[in-house]
Amino acid sequence: MEKRFIYVGTFDCDTFLGSYGIHAFEMDCQTGALTKIEIQNPGYNPDYLVTDTDKKFLFASNDRQTRADVCAYQISSTGKLFLVSKLQLPGAGMASLEISRDGRFLVAPYYETSAVGSCSVNGNGKLLKVVQQISLQGHGITERQTKAHPHQVLFDWEGKHVLVPDLGSDRVWSFSYDENSGRLTLGSSLAFIPGSGPRHIAFHPNNRWAYVITELKNTIHCCQFNSKTGELTEVQCVKLLPEDFMGECIAAEIGCSPDGDYLFATTRGYYTSEGYDRIFTLKINPDDGTVNIVRDGPTWGVCPRMFK
Repeated sequence: MEKRFIYVGTFDCDTFLGSYGIHAFEMDCQTGALTKIEIQNPGYNPDYLVTDTDKKFLFASNDRQTRADVCAYQISSTGKLFLVSKLQLPGAGMASLEISRDGRFLVAPYYETSAVGSCSVNGNGKLLKVVQQISLQGHGITERQTKAHPHQVLFDWEGKHVLVPDLGSDRVWSFSYDENSGRLTLGSSLAFIPGSGPRHIAFHPNNRWAYVITELKNTIHCCQFNSKTGELTEVQCVKLLPEDFMGECIAAEIGCSPDGDYLFATTRGYYTSEGYDRIFTLKINPDDGTVNIVRDGPTWGVCPRMFK
């Protein structure tokens, strides 16, 4: 039976200075049980992890408020990680990380320094050099939105565009991607409700629909996606919280099932034990991509920040 490995990043939200490492597990595909393999400690806050298409290499963003580093690891046949290289990038607060389909370039958002950028990678997983950095402009209406805060980068399924939810400016930016140079070119942006704070985006497998979750308003926005131009058009807004909700809550993650039938989303208290920590299941209409909530329940943990 083929082995399946699970890698869990960690995040020191109190000081941004500690490190709890990357936790490697082997998963029993019959029962879902996890067996710990090792803990790799690459430095500061390895909170966002991504693998190349062939799953030979794992890349970790080291999220700090004052700088941004990315580490590259080779994945062994036993699931253990071996450090290949490390590169400091010209930004701070690297909130996520994505790799191109051909594995030649990494793209990242810098939350603290209001920018997105890319760097090159060779066939052995070695991080080579910074290719580009683009500054983003804008702000919102809340105290967390004094400037642009890009929170995620995501390639569309064809690998021709990169979408960037910007919590600070209440926009999702759309860039075209040059697969030869690894450079981005701004094409368009979609504005959202003032003070909503777009956090993450997920694509439907058909590459025609995209779903944006807003951290500050706890809403999901269903959008049509033009794969030729990279343009988004909003068609629906769904509120995750009950109308009478008065507690503390900010939305976190969003993802689409591989078959395209369901969308999943989480809400959370902001690192407290009394937050509205829930995971929502939404049914996707196969005709137009709109969604409706069919189930929500507890996550049996505190602050469901990410999921896969």
